[in-house]
Amino acid sequence: MDMNELESTLINRRKGVANECFMVGMLARTALVKNIPDTPEQAFPNMFPPKKKYVMPDFLKEKAIETLKERGVNIGKTNT
Repeated sequence: MDMNELESTLINRRKGVANECFMVGMLARTALVKNIPDTPEQAFPNMFPPKKKYVMPDFLKEKAIETLKERGVNIGKTNT
């Protein structure tokens, strides 16, 4: 291994390219088994951090429902 190969290997290791290539290879292998995940998040859970979930406060929910009713929007079932 010469210095250029060593440098490119270290740069790619820092970027995580090796892990990404490994995961793509694993996905191709699972395709042969016919156990294909639906989304990339299911295929590579370690590469996608969990999404943050926010809960709307009750006073904002009530205001939003009132505003939608004033505009004549059908909002379906509500818990109020």
